[in-house]
Amino acid sequence: MKHFTLHLAPASASSPSFPLFFVFFNFLRFLRSLFTLTIFPFSFVSL
Repeated sequence: MKHFTLHLAPASASSPSFPLFFVFFNFLRFLRSLFTLTIFPFSFVSL
């Protein structure tokens, strides 16, 4: 784990693609949670 963080630190500091990927991953996780929150009540109502 220590080697992994040491390997990630220079890449995240130099290239702006790593924070964009992190934001995109969090956005996908938020969309998935929003999708499950909106789909489950409608499925229960349709049943």
